[in-house]
Amino acid sequence: MFVGIGLDSNEYDRPPLLFKELYKRARADGFKLTAHCDVTQKDTHEHIRQVVEELGGTGAERVDHGLDAAERSELVEKIRERGVGMTLCEFLSSSYYDFLKHAYLSKISKHLSKMSKELRS
Repeated sequence: MFVGIGLDSNEYDRPPLLFKELYKRARADGFKLTAHCDVTQKDTHEHIRQVVEELGGTGAERVDHGLDAAERSELVEKIRERGVGMTLCEFLSSSYYDFLKHAYLSKISKHLSKMSKELRS
């Protein structure tokens, strides 16, 4: 049984609202919504905002990744107000992604800590 739809992959120059009609249809059909907003992507803050506020006409229930929201207090507040879930996953362990583990580990740790504190307050 399917309960939701999500957007995944590289969102560089592919904002969530590029698929707004699909998401509206999914919302009308009763599906839960999520979208991938990867860390440090071009326009990541705008993508997170689109997912939280506009996807499906009313915003999604979940943002996949989206740690960059911690850099903008207004995004953290919207996530908190709307009760939007945030998902995280470990980086892939293949050698292709090894550089990510080192390049972004400290930034992700900082974002996680800040977002966790702000969401609890």
